[in-house]
Amino acid sequence: MPDKGLKKRYREALRSGINRRNREHLRNTDPTIIANNCNGGVILHDLGLRFLTPTVNLYIPFPDYVRFCERLPHYLALPSSEMRRGVSSEGCPTGVLEDVRLVFVHYPTFEAARDKWFERAARVDMDNLFLMLAQRDGCTAEDVRRFGALPYQHKVAFVSEPMPDVPCAVYLPEFVEDGKVRVLSDYVSRTSGQRIIDSFDYVRFLNGDSY
Repeated sequence: MPDKGLKKRYREALRSGINRRNREHLRNTDPTIIANNCNGGVILHDLGLRFLTPTVNLYIPFPDYVRFCERLPHYLALPSSEMRRGVSSEGCPTGVLEDVRLVFVHYPTFEAARDKWFERAARVDMDNLFLMLAQRDGCTAEDVRRFGALPYQHKVAFVSEPMPDVPCAVYLPEFVEDGKVRVLSDYVSRTSGQRIIDSFDYVRFLNGDSY
């Protein structure tokens, strides 16, 4: 049986080369990425950047995520006392910030997740903001259109089918499986250092260039 630790080190070695090249081309080294799932946090981690965003190690279901983005300064300014404990069928900690559900899939407790949320929310730079949406977790075409109408310059929506009426929508067939966008932070295969999301030039996106 192959040594799992050896396979992990092999993949990390492959990944390190990709990360190194991406870091060399990155000009914007302090972006705030607001994402509906782990994509933003994984990108920041791979680029070796600080988490200037609370949307790390969690996902926000729809339409809550779009609602969150539509009133972003409001939700980010709420005190920790405004977050209450929620209920999740997935067995992981869940928070509710007014009418926005936060599913903390990679946190051991609600308290740990809540503390990290508000610690990182205080770091958000509204002048260096990048929004990402992946069409899954209940996201409808109408949610994508609402997201596309947000008054932010830098935003991208990874969609499950072409949406030419939404300028920020990006459709890549390799991103889609069973009618929804895949978990883009996953690796292409067990022996590859490439993540699915690497097909999108997120370094160019974060540099503020067209994509």
